[in-house]
Amino acid sequence: MIKLTSSEKIVLKRLANFDSISSDYKIDVKTLDPKLIEILRQYYRENTQNLSKNVTRQLNSIGIDEEQGKFMLATARRLGIEIF
Repeated sequence: MIKLTSSEKIVLKRLANFDSISSDYKIDVKTLDPKLIEILRQYYRENTQNLSKNVTRQLNSIGIDEEQGKFMLATARRLGIEIF
């Protein structure tokens, strides 16, 4: 299981709820923690390749459900984060 800091949880929740990312809150993809990018990749793989749901369960535990997870991936792609 991946240990998430409180700031990492906040970024993931903001990605999952894109409405909360306003012009005064910028996510700089160039400085985004590589650990968060890897979490997004693992989440994508789990949900497209029918793998063990470790990251999915962990995100559920911080309040990110399946629909929010899909939105989180879509938002990350729009921001230019390579997930595939």
